[in-house]
Amino acid sequence: MKRSSDGLIMSQERYATDIVKRAGMNHSKSVATPLSCTEKLSATEGDVLGTEDATKYRSIVGALQYLGLV
Repeated sequence: MKRSSDGLIMSQERYATDIVKRAGMNHSKSVATPLSCTEKLSATEGDVLGTEDATKYRSIVGALQYLGLV
């Protein structure tokens, strides 16, 4: 919450910053497109996440979904 001459301004900036830190990306540089536009994603290929990484991933995705709804 920030105070201005017109009153109080509420935003989710701190919540978004906390999500970025939780993902370990707080020192990353921003880019227009964070993933290659030509990348082919597959549900059957690649390494399976361990239990701890899968839990962290779901937690971050859930937080981002909540942020998108607010």
